[in-house]
Amino acid sequence: MTNNPYNIRIADEDDATEWDKIVEVSDQATIFHRWKWLKICEKHSDFSLAPLICYNNIEPIAVYPLFFLKKAGLKMVFSPPPHLGLLYLGPAFLNSESLKQNRKESYYTGTQKAVDNYIKTEIKANYINFSLSPHCSDPRAFKWQGYEIEPNYDYIFDLKSGMDKLWKNMKKNTRMEINKTKKMGLTIEIGGQEDIDTLHRLVTERYGEQNRNANIPKEFLIDIYSNFRENTRILVAKYNGEVLTANIKLKFKNEELSWIGSPKPKNFTPSPNMLITWEEMQDAYDNGMDYYVQMGIAGNKRLHTFFSKFNPDLRIRFNAKKTTPATGLLESGYKKILKPAFEKYRS
Repeated sequence: MTNNPYNIRIADEDDATEWDKIVEVSDQATIFHRWKWLKICEKHSDFSLAPLICYNNIEPIAVYPLFFLKKAGLKMVFSPPPHLGLLYLGPAFLNSESLKQNRKESYYTGTQKAVDNYIKTEIKANYINFSLSPHCSDPRAFKWQGYEIEPNYDYIFDLKSGMDKLWKNMKKNTRMEINKTKKMGLTIEIGGQEDIDTLHRLVTERYGEQNRNANIPKEFLIDIYSNFRENTRILVAKYNGEVLTANIKLKFKNEELSWIGSPKPKNFTPSPNMLITWEEMQDAYDNGMDYYVQMGIAGNKRLHTFFSKFNPDLRIRFNAKKTTPATGLLESGYKKILKPAFEKYRS
């Protein structure tokens, strides 16, 4: 018998409406927390979804989606699942910003203990990896439960300051190159589902040039676009009728995310990605968004300098990882079992 007031249960389809209500009012939730999005992820991955609703006694206080896989002796838990373009997920608490600090810390630590107990007793995981929402800025509950904490980074633009200020804040050379691409006849158009084929092909080709694999399934992107039409928009950069590059962006609450795409085209200078980035920002502003986010780019040593020319703000989020001694040694040593598994399943 335990006096711990924090408990969890696994949600099912009958809970979908309640789940999405929590997501809608949570200040930590993202579009990736939506019930339908999670089920689409499960459909297009090898992982099984365990959608946890967390309670303080009988009061729901958070949703906590887990994805787990048991393979070749590995019992892995991820949130989000890898290779689907989700850079973050993890828990989303209700009204976290309005809670007093002592109540907030109690919720975070109590819930994480309950979730860890579920992972230990039900899944028996030997590898756990959580990439937390950027709105979950306090990773101490994970640290105190034995997780390794690492920072990750996004670039964020405050659209409330107005487009004139954002334009003037760019490097002069960046403004000149954007204007040059316009004078050359480059156009940015709103695309449709038919452009997902082109986008996926361009991304796959670009990755191939770098001896990398583009692991996001095209069918997954089509499924997301079909089910989240109000939240997704495809921008296509064309020159003389030819698609040079394209990007999928997402809007949720007061943010717009530059999500998947913008592969660098061959033999076109200056890069059309400068214009497509600027047009994405303009489109987000015109649609009443408060913030525009370049996901993950700020943490990429090779790519960050391209987008830092726009002089965005830096946003920090956190990754939390826990391994058993055995899997930790194997991972760090790149041994025979874990190396191919982590290359395949880790984003």
